[in-house]
Amino acid sequence: MPNRFISNSNFSRLVLARSYLADGKLDDARQEIAALRGHMDSIDPDEIAYTRQAAAQLESLRGELQLKGGEPEAAAGHFRRAIELLLPRQHADSPHLASARADLALALATTGDRVRSKALADQARAAFATHPAVAPHFRRSLIAVDKLLKRT
Repeated sequence: MPNRFISNSNFSRLVLARSYLADGKLDDARQEIAALRGHMDSIDPDEIAYTRQAAAQLESLRGELQLKGGEPEAAAGHFRRAIELLLPRQHADSPHLASARADLALALATTGDRVRSKALADQARAAFATHPAVAPHFRRSLIAVDKLLKRT
């Protein structure tokens, strides 16, 4: 059987890492993310299509960790990779893709790149408008970037 990334334990680790980040437990989050990254690195390239969504989530977590650690440029690279992983298999108005774009917008706004940040935030906002019942955590970065850019 191929080395699959998505298993109950790895899915739980993704959730646990996100919880640690939300609670500000950056060292704990870093440990979970490193373990997930090590497992992801062992997957054959032809298997990545199967794990594309999880790989994008992992890149998002890595970006969030970098952003919370005061490294917005490094965070932006991870958020870009998350978008690259999502694009081939997500609808243009996907809440997952919108959330990834909002994450990148936040990182770019933090670096001072207001023009690209606004453009990505507008794309995310338009996508979220087509999904009025999307879970609040998807919109978290968009709300933060709007505050940073002083937009409502």
